[in-house]
Amino acid sequence: MLVEFSRPIPLAEITRHQRQYRIAVTEQEAPQVAARLGVDELRSLTADLVVAKRRGVIEVGGQFTAEVVQLCVVSLEPFAAVVTGEIDEVFAEADADRNLDEVAVDLDTPEPLDGDELDLGELVIQCLSLEIDPHPRAPDANIEDLDAPTDDRIDPSHPFAGLAKLQPKP
Repeated sequence: MLVEFSRPIPLAEITRHQRQYRIAVTEQEAPQVAARLGVDELRSLTADLVVAKRRGVIEVGGQFTAEVVQLCVVSLEPFAAVVTGEIDEVFAEADADRNLDEVAVDLDTPEPLDGDELDLGELVIQCLSLEIDPHPRAPDANIEDLDAPTDDRIDPSHPFAGLAKLQPKP
């Protein structure tokens, strides 16, 4: 599997002593990460993480900050936005005697890890993807400023032409 922003750490190196990681996207990785996230541009992405193992469970905590460029849904103009988020995840090493597909999942169950590494970069990208606004609107975008079509500019054969008649006249 191709991972655009991979920062793996071996599970064998994770101990009960907290270890801090600072990771950042490179200029070479940014275009691929932007494409995966569905944004026009990824100008920066950094994350400060703390990793430790307690009672057989790997805990990852920290925060990330990214600057993305998206198209405004109102004006269709590109604009930059800062996206921040917290990371608070728990993982469990897979048991060789247990099939991961058969593990019951609930909110208190740590996510099982398959393999001998934990990819911090992939974790950050997954958390960032949840924080990006799917309907971005530039701070100065005003829908009232848009030039709405008048009745004489609407093609009568358009499927929604009938709805234009219901729109209040300016």
